[in-house]
Amino acid sequence: MIQKVQTLQKRLIAKTEEVVEADLLIQEKEKLYVELKNILARQPGPEVAEQLSIYQVLCSSSCVLIGLLYKAHPDGCQHRLETLLRLRPYPIGSCVLPPCPCF
Repeated sequence: MIQKVQTLQKRLIAKTEEVVEADLLIQEKEKLYVELKNILARQPGPEVAEQLSIYQVLCSSSCVLIGLLYKAHPDGCQHRLETLLRLRPYPIGSCVLPPCPCF
């Protein structure tokens, strides 16, 4: 009887150790999950790609408009082009303009 109790105690201790190890693994996995969740929350979503495509369309259309303005009014175009380029919400280098004879 005593031997059976000792055997059961040893099995109980072994199972308790397994549970403690499993609990530590679960805590570690939960910590990694929270870290990855935070990283993913900072990543840009599909709305950013949509905004980028809108900006690209706006840039190309404004480049066309600036080119038409240049062709229609080459006199005094330097001031107008500089004003338009300052008002643009995207980088100036994203649009290729023909050389202006006014400079």
